[in-house]
Amino acid sequence: MGQTSSTPSDRWPYLLNFTSDIYSIANNTLTCEELGIRYRIYTPPRERILTLTDDRITSIYRLDHETQREILVAQLDNRSHKRHVRIAPGTGLDAPGLEAPFVRVKEYFPNVSKWRTKRGFRASNGREYFWRIYDGRLHRSDDKSEPIAKFSEARLFGSPMHIKLTNECLDILDEIVVTCLIAEQKRRDQSSCLRESSQSAGASAGAASASAAAAAAAA
Repeated sequence: MGQTSSTPSDRWPYLLNFTSDIYSIANNTLTCEELGIRYRIYTPPRERILTLTDDRITSIYRLDHETQREILVAQLDNRSHKRHVRIAPGTGLDAPGLEAPFVRVKEYFPNVSKWRTKRGFRASNGREYFWRIYDGRLHRSDDKSEPIAKFSEARLFGSPMHIKLTNECLDILDEIVVTCLIAEQKRRDQSSCLRESSQSAGASAGAASASAAAAAAAA
């Protein structure tokens, strides 16, 4: 998604940096020095290499500083073309008596625009939000004037991937992290499809040109 500098400011007082890997959203650590928060994203190695679909579940943990225990916030099931998610913001999925079954990503975080450029969700605070996939900005659905969070890709020899946050994000931070990861994966999937389509079109055009040249030479 978008690119900006990675320095806290009055507009963006909090910064979640991806600190373990410059690119990966499958295995990484997110830290915010200003809030003293750390998230860990873990995806196990693939068990089957030659498969059309991923066979893994990605787990997202938040460190509880009081107990020094990692709380399992959410899981993303990648084991079919139709991805699923389960999430328990705040309490964590391991809370006693909690039922948090997997649901389709498109149900929890559906497309909310005609051109599939936005995905929205209802947060635990009752408000609705949406991510703009193409530039990494998170807006409240009832106030689209200013984003409340912003994801930026890594820069070569520069800042790492990061999420800039406003004060409004603090009570739904778990949900912001999870939906941001899904949105960025969607953006990467779309970019990959566009590249493949472009390469395929280029190859077809090249083949047609070569055939035309051969026909002209034979004439």
